Amino acid sequence: MKFFASKLAPTRGALEFSMLLQRIFAAVLLLACAGLALMAWP
Repeated sequence: MKFFASKLAPTRGALEFSMLLQRIFAAVLLLACAGLALMAWP
């Protein structure tokens, strides 16, 4: 994934934005999983 990102956008700013986007995406997935787990809790 990082290889393709570096190929598409070799600039430093774009790379940092890509890492930030991945971090936000991971946080959203984590929150979604936590929310589902809390809702499924009896």
